[in-house]
Amino acid sequence: MNAKKEPTLRAPGRARTAGLVAGLLAVATPLAAAADPSGAPGAGPVAGGIEGLVQSAAHFRLSNGLEVLLEEDHRQPTVAVVVAYEIGSRDDPRGYDQLAHLVEHMTYRGSRHMKPLEALSLLERAGVHRMNGVTGPDYTAYYALVPAAALPLALWIESERMAFTLERFDEQALALEQKIVRNELLESDGIDGMFRRHTLRAIFGQDHPYSGAELPLDDLEAIELRHAQWFFQQGYRPSNARLILVGDIDPQATRALVERYFGPVVNPKAPFVRRRTAPPAFAAARRVTFENAVYREQIEVCWAAPPAASRERVAAGLVADALAQSLRARLVDDQGTLSHVDTDIDDLDLGSVFSVSAALTKHATHDGVEAAIEREIHQMWGMDWGAVLPEVKQTAIVRELISHDKPLSRAFRHLQSLRSTSRPFNVARRIAEIGGVTPDDMLRLRRYFTPDRRLVARLVRVEPEDVASPEGKLTVDAR
Repeated sequence: MNAKKEPTLRAPGRARTAGLVAGLLAVATPLAAAADPSGAPGAGPVAGGIEGLVQSAAHFRLSNGLEVLLEEDHRQPTVAVVVAYEIGSRDDPRGYDQLAHLVEHMTYRGSRHMKPLEALSLLERAGVHRMNGVTGPDYTAYYALVPAAALPLALWIESERMAFTLERFDEQALALEQKIVRNELLESDGIDGMFRRHTLRAIFGQDHPYSGAELPLDDLEAIELRHAQWFFQQGYRPSNARLILVGDIDPQATRALVERYFGPVVNPKAPFVRRRTAPPAFAAARRVTFENAVYREQIEVCWAAPPAASRERVAAGLVADALAQSLRARLVDDQGTLSHVDTDIDDLDLGSVFSVSAALTKHATHDGVEAAIEREIHQMWGMDWGAVLPEVKQTAIVRELISHDKPLSRAFRHLQSLRSTSRPFNVARRIAEIGGVTPDDMLRLRRYFTPDRRLVARLVRVEPEDVASPEGKLTVDAR
């Protein structure tokens, strides 16, 4: 489904930011300590000591198992609504790649009380301009940023999706959504998409759920109605879902609405068992080279990353920021060998990935760029972290504040925290964690950046007449 892009918020001015960050670092530790330490369902509100920074959040479960988090914030007259199901593309059975994606699409084909696509038109008429569904590797989420007055409508629509969507699954809906998903794959799964898929398969191994099918369109065509019905019944149930609301709400009245719309939804009798896979030994290959008729050559260097809920993960985020700044200054601004470079940490349940992604200029070579990235990483471990770390922390804290000011971003931060720690997200606790990172913490991450835990993926340009097939040429250097 389509959604409008969220507007970019400006960061505070430099002088104001420095003072604000210094003050936050001073108060973050006692504030985080005052927060509820368990965050378990039914434990009560999470305490907040600074108005506008840490809001109160009620966290509980309904009798049918639906996990609910309500955060009251009256600064804007809107509410972020997120419903997430613990089922994603990693749960696609082998030979049926895109099943999770297809089912996500089919839930918009109406319900017992709604016509096909009526959910979208109802929300649009209510003034909702940001809404979407997304299928990730580990979960599927539906979200919307709605005017406060439209919250009952949004809750009713999501309860309809959960309780009565399956009644509208039929051959016509399946065929329509298969065509839409096919078009999405053809548009997004061009050469860049193939390169990304080859990279994932090299990281995790071709049989791992994160790798996906080599030919996803063939798998999509093999999906039948009964497969979609089975998948929905497996994962789309209250005991396998979370509802997160952040914004202009009255917690007591909103809890009554949640009970009204979601309380009667019954779980299927058959238990849901997720597809289990042991974390892979990173990486399955040492290097992959993908040749095709591309305009812009690329390189991606990947390492294993610390788990999402670990202390090391906070430090790894600072390493990613520092490395990105160093690479841009040297390889983009000074040398001009790259037109773009970025770092990222993909937090996944079965194995997180730290990556450096770069686009080469016409004067650069893959060997030269790979060597330059390795030099920057090697030099990073020798830098004076005691001098550098305060500025890196400041950048990270400003990003946290900007994200925290957006209700929808905050709702997804809650979702990530609930999934990884079973407690709501607390921005003061996160700022305290960032502030508590030491130079030794940064240096200890060096153990992740070793050759035996690294994958280099290259997208190489060849002339169109030298491409034997649209799939290009793939060379894998196995370990």
